[in-house]
Amino acid sequence: MSVTHDYFLGGKIVVAQPRHGFRAGVDSVMLAAAVPAQKGESVLDMGCGAGVALACLNARVGGLKLFGLEIQAELATLAAHNVPGAVIINHDITQKVGLREKFHHIMINPPFYMTQKNMPKKNASKKISNHMAEEDIALWVMAAKKLLRAKGYVTMIVPVSVSMLWIRHLAQCFGDIRLLPLWPHAGEAAKRVLLRARVGGMGPSVLLPGLVLHEADGRYTVGAQKILGEGAPIFESEADDA
Repeated sequence: MSVTHDYFLGGKIVVAQPRHGFRAGVDSVMLAAAVPAQKGESVLDMGCGAGVALACLNARVGGLKLFGLEIQAELATLAAHNVPGAVIINHDITQKVGLREKFHHIMINPPFYMTQKNMPKKNASKKISNHMAEEDIALWVMAAKKLLRAKGYVTMIVPVSVSMLWIRHLAQCFGDIRLLPLWPHAGEAAKRVLLRARVGGMGPSVLLPGLVLHEADGRYTVGAQKILGEGAPIFESEADDA
C-alpha cells in the first residue's frame, strides 16, 4: 500500500495514511476532541481506520488504554503503527465481537452514506469506509452498548442527514444524549453533528450551541483552531456532568 505521512494537531502528531482510498481529516480530530476520557480509562474506536482519531485522543489525554476495531486489514495494520501500544483488532463490527474488556468510552466515525448513491466504482477501500446499510445502524449501537461499562459514554460524529436515524437507535438504550452541530460558516446549515450518550443516563436530550468552523474568508475560527491546531477538547465543561 502506498502511504502518505500527514500531520495533525498543528504538527504534534504524524500518521501514515493510504495515498488512495479513505483518508481521515477534520471529522476524526473533532471526534477525538469530543471524547471526555480521563487518564487511566479505556477507549475503543469502532471502525478506527488508520487510527487518526485514536492518535489525536492519545496526544490530548495521556495514560489511556486504547483499542480499535477495523474491518480492513491494511488500515488496521496502519492503525497499529500509528498508535503504538494500542490494541488494534481486524474485525467486522456487524459480527459478534469477542472482546472481554468493558470500556469507559467508545467513539465512532461511521460510514457516511446510507445508500448506493455516490458509490465509488474503483476504490474498494473507500467504498467500505464510506458506505453502510441503514439496518446496520442498530447493530453498531447495540455493539457499543454491550461493550461499554455502566455509565460509559459513546461519542460519534455523523452527517446531519442521517443523524435522526442514529439518535432514534441511541435513545433506545442510552440517555443523556448531547447534540453539538458543526457549522461550516456562520449562518449556514450544519453538515455534521457530534453526538454523545451515556449508558444508564437518565437526563433529557440537549442541543448544545455548536461550533462554527470557518470565518467568512475561509480561515478556521478561533474555537476550531484551538481544537484542530492545539488539541483542545469539546464538551470541556461537561466532562463528567451526568
